[in-house]
Amino acid sequence: MPSADPFAEGVGIESDAALERAGDRHRYTDAARSVQIELDCPSLPIDRTTFGPGTILASFAEQSRTTFRCQPGRISIILTPPEEFLAMPPDQVFDRTCRDARRLGLRLAEHAKRYRVVPMPSDFYSLSPGTDGLRPTQSTPIPGLTLAGDYTRQQYLATMEGAVVSGQQAARLVRSARNDARRGALALDRRTA
Repeated sequence: MPSADPFAEGVGIESDAALERAGDRHRYTDAARSVQIELDCPSLPIDRTTFGPGTILASFAEQSRTTFRCQPGRISIILTPPEEFLAMPPDQVFDRTCRDARRLGLRLAEHAKRYRVVPMPSDFYSLSPGTDGLRPTQSTPIPGLTLAGDYTRQQYLATMEGAVVSGQQAARLVRSARNDARRGALALDRRTA
């Protein structure tokens, strides 16, 4: 049996005091639980993200050739439905994950060296009616600060596509601000010349 990473169980867990300070924030977020497994060999022939229909593996990605090159094999898995796994002990989450992965042809239990089970009680913005207006725009009132990420206001949900679109919108804002600053500097140079 691979070893659980004792540090990881604390990642993403918020204390009761932190949850109380956050107030209503949790009404507008959805939970997630992920499993990260270090393997003695790659789990897939190429690094890519894919889905596990009919299993608890909502999506999973082999990452040993791209993100985690120092690992012979590395897979990250997002579980579904997350609420079912938030209070479950890490060893049980790992066992269930490996069992369902086997149905997809992935032999994780046999090749696992170490794993982390990461609970995130408020990871994603909720898609409930009325919550879209709570997402911040890319522009902020703070000079020089522009936001980008799937959580910001854009036409997609909290997805990779949404993160890309948000990044493009943020880049346009930064470019526009830079061009405005250059025009202002040129105008000032002309007046002082």
